[in-house]
Amino acid sequence: MTAVDRGSGGPAFAVTEGLPEAGHLYSNFGYQLLGLVLERASGQRYQDLLAQRLLGPLGMTRSGVGRAGGGTRMTGHAGGRPVGHWGFALPGPGAVEATIGDLARYRIISDGLLFHDGGPAGSPRR
Repeated sequence: MTAVDRGSGGPAFAVTEGLPEAGHLYSNFGYQLLGLVLERASGQRYQDLLAQRLLGPLGMTRSGVGRAGGGTRMTGHAGGRPVGHWGFALPGPGAVEATIGDLARYRIISDGLLFHDGGPAGSPRR
């Protein structure tokens, strides 16, 4: 985005990149803003909303924002050295921690192979 002078009306923002022909454009700020909008619209913290509306229904019981999932944190590495865990003031662009089992479950569900109640895809909701 680029600030555009609108005269006395003050600056506005116009999309100058990321048009369909320009390819994919990712924005952490955009996801931070989306997380904040979801919090405001739902009246819930992002962590609680995600647990209630996404992770819980998918049966991802060992996942959550930050330490909420209760899994064992592994130390990350960059350049051959250990690095600390990320902290997010606005967790929309990340901050979800999951066990390998929950990640596998998410992959299976997202591929349409398993429904949230454990039955095959297309089985009725209970």
